[in-house]
Amino acid sequence: MKTQSINSYWAATAKCGHVGNRRYVPKELAVRAQSAKEAALIARNTPRVKHHNKFAVLSVELISLEEYRALKQKNRQDPYFHCHSVQDQRELLPDVEEQVVDERYKNDKLYDSAESYNTRQMFDGKVKIRNPRHYIKYYPDAERLSCVY
Repeated sequence: MKTQSINSYWAATAKCGHVGNRRYVPKELAVRAQSAKEAALIARNTPRVKHHNKFAVLSVELISLEEYRALKQKNRQDPYFHCHSVQDQRELLPDVEEQVVDERYKNDKLYDSAESYNTRQMFDGKVKIRNPRHYIKYYPDAERLSCVY
């Protein structure tokens, strides 16, 4: 097992952006920090990382100096990090679409969105429920509700 020193080297996998809403490109970043928490903070504030996302850093692991240098060199050669705008990225990197991960899907199903709740009508017996989210929140035994699509 590798031990932490004052200046440890970390590989942080982060969600990088400019590929659309609820979509990201996972990229591994080389970071020098004292702890994993500090490394995650540095990685989250790196350019091109989705800063607004609470879970922008996917993983952080301790690496050796040689691995750190190799990762830095790999990132220097990656054209994704050399683009200055979204337009440059789309023009120079058509293969980025292959690396994009779609967050909208969880277990091969679309996340329920506000639109899906607004389009279906829910009933409690014969009474139409106007705000299903509110109703389900305050009446947890909502299994008895019926839906009409």
